[in-house]
Amino acid sequence: MKIKKGDWFRCIKTSVSGFFTDGRYYQTEEDGRITVIEKNSGYSGHVFSGGIDKSFIKLYTIQDLKDGIVAVANDGTLWDLNKVLVYAFKRSFNSTGYHRYYFKSEHLPGRWFPSTETTLPIQSVKDFLVQLPKEEKAQPTQETKDKLDKIAEDAKVINPKHYAFNIKGTQCDVFDIANAMGLNIEQSTALRYFRKKENQIEDTKKAIKCLQRLVERLERDRK
Repeated sequence: MKIKKGDWFRCIKTSVSGFFTDGRYYQTEEDGRITVIEKNSGYSGHVFSGGIDKSFIKLYTIQDLKDGIVAVANDGTLWDLNKVLVYAFKRSFNSTGYHRYYFKSEHLPGRWFPSTETTLPIQSVKDFLVQLPKEEKAQPTQETKDKLDKIAEDAKVINPKHYAFNIKGTQCDVFDIANAMGLNIEQSTALRYFRKKENQIEDTKKAIKCLQRLVERLERDRK
C-alpha cells in the first residue's frame, strides 16, 4: 500500500514495540511511512509500506466523502454525523439521523443525500470525525446533547430486518459478520447484498460493483 503525507490510518493490531496501539488513529507526516514519537523517552517508531496491510486500515478522507467516493455510516451520535456532514458539504444542512448512510448528492451540487442502501464503500462516522480540525471536534453542551438525543430517538436509524441474524442464539447483523471475517470496507459493503431477496439479480450487480471499486482502489494504491 502506498503511503503519502497526510494519509490517515486506524491501527487494528497493537505493534510488538508498543508504539502503535489498536484502535488509535495516525496521520502520516511524510511519504512512505507512519511515524510516532514516544513522549517520555523521545524514541520514535516507524511502520513502512510493507507492514501496513495487516496492522492498519487506510481511511477514506473528508475529501473522498465530498467527492462522492465513499459514504459515511450513521453509527455514532447525531452530533458527530452533522459535524462531518456540515464540514464536508459547506452548503449543507443538519440531518435528523433517520437514515443509515449519507453521501454526495448526484443532483444537488454541494449537498449530501441520505439512504438506507448504497453501493459506495462505507466508513464509520468516527473515522471521519478524527480527521476534522481540533476546533471542529468540540463536544456539545448537555442541553444541546439532550435535544439531539431526543431528535435521534424520534428518528430511529433504519435497520432492515434482512440485515439481522440469529447465529447459535447470538443476535448480530451483517456488519458484525463482516467484522468477524476481517473484511475491508468494500468487501463488507458487497456482503450486504448476498441475501435472499426477490431482486437477486440487481443485488448481485450491486455486490459486483462494490468489488470492482475495491479492485480500482487497490490498483490506485499500488501506483
